[in-house]
Amino acid sequence: MKKMMMAAMAVALIAGATSCKKDKDNDRPNGGEAEYVTGIFNPSKHIKSVMGPEVAQNWNWDGSSLSSIVDNVNQSNYSFTYKGSGRQGVVDYRDTEKSRRYTYSYDDGTLDNIEFREDNQLMYNGQAYYADGKLSHMNYTNLSTKFMLQTANQQLGLNLPTESTISMPNPSFTVDYTWGGDNITSEKINVTLNGTVGVQELFDLFGSQLGGGLGSYAAILPLIIQSMGDMTANFTITINRNEAYTYDSKKNPFYGFWGDGLLFNTQVLSKNNMLTSKTTGNVRFQSQIRITLPEQCPEWLSQYASMWAIVRAFLNNRELPVDQTLPLDNNQSFTFKYNGDNYPTQATDSDGQTFSYGY
Repeated sequence: MKKMMMAAMAVALIAGATSCKKDKDNDRPNGGEAEYVTGIFNPSKHIKSVMGPEVAQNWNWDGSSLSSIVDNVNQSNYSFTYKGSGRQGVVDYRDTEKSRRYTYSYDDGTLDNIEFREDNQLMYNGQAYYADGKLSHMNYTNLSTKFMLQTANQQLGLNLPTESTISMPNPSFTVDYTWGGDNITSEKINVTLNGTVGVQELFDLFGSQLGGGLGSYAAILPLIIQSMGDMTANFTITINRNEAYTYDSKKNPFYGFWGDGLLFNTQVLSKNNMLTSKTTGNVRFQSQIRITLPEQCPEWLSQYASMWAIVRAFLNNRELPVDQTLPLDNNQSFTFKYNGDNYPTQATDSDGQTFSYGY
């Protein structure tokens, strides 16, 4: 049950918003503490290494531009290509199993679009919109089913197969940002999403609930579901989700680093280091299976032939509802140690994992 809800939730982070005219930014000024310019990742202190649980990265710079990141633990590497303006253009990632590519385009100096591909398959397009000089929301479209399921696995700790009967017509979602100064203080998401799922897959996930009101007839329900073959059921998902963040007053070394896109990566949009992240809300999954039985007892239910009229009267056209609500509440916190330049040298999360940064 939870897997189905979370798989759909990961793609259903949709909230409506109106496009805003994009604001131009100025040329990057000179100096050690230059004003941030959209798309340019050049903090006054360059990260040289990131070490921690299951990560050992070396960051390589060519002057003011990050050229590559090599992770000796994961046998992975990033490479970066820049536009003439010095803005991030293409980020390529490779490990032993897959390749990923983020392509960034700009309009009048602000971010216009992100294209994300994995193994050369389009995963999504993300359109950026601005208000008062700040990124106000991202609208993600052209979402692939593979991306939706992978996102559920990565963000929610699931292990769903990338092949599924889940279908959503033209899925999209929008992430809206609220700013406090130079930091994103909240993201608000309200979603209603409709789709279809194979009846067998729905039963595999919610079988105990579906058979709960059938009494002794619940024993034949798996056979009935199996006989329904490739039939699908409609579902509706509604999500109300709020993220609230607090920050320190120190310098964020990842401010403007777009190596992994912006989705689920709010920290790279904020000037300071995130201290707390509080999630509130819930996701609700609703569906139903309508049982249809033939007038004559089928061979695969021959043991019920003598009482078929009773079985059919009880089960035919019966609707088996699914209605599950899952809370999304979660709290995360982070503590830091800093150097004399007010950059963190060490970060520890709520799970006690500690990461060290070298400059």
